[in-house]
Amino acid sequence: MGLSIHYSGRLKKAEFLPDLIEEIKDISNVYGWKYYIFETRFPGNTFENRISFDDVYGINFTPTKCETVSLTFLSNGTMVCPSRMMFYAHSENETERSWIYTNSVKTQFAGVLIHQLLIRLFKYLK
Repeated sequence: MGLSIHYSGRLKKAEFLPDLIEEIKDISNVYGWKYYIFETRFPGNTFENRISFDDVYGINFTPTKCETVSLTFLSNGTMVCPSRMMFYAHSENETERSWIYTNSVKTQFAGVLIHQLLIRLFKYLK
């Protein structure tokens, strides 16, 4: 049995994205975690009303001995899982399409300290 954290979210304001990315980048650098930055600003620094799957905004980071954590968003500010989006964004099945909004990270092999740190990080970001 694995130990995982399931999470979801939405940015409150489009202009918060660059600060979120910088914060996660700084934390990743302190801990020596790899990260990948997607688009850093929403067009016009605002959310779009329609959902577009053309671009992903935000950052991924990978704690030591842990799966990647995605803090990534669609053009409307809703958090999305980039890998699930590749498979299910254009599905005709509504249930499958909803899976793109499901994020999780397995922390089983990372240890208690990383698991606790990620829980605290999610609470801090909230």
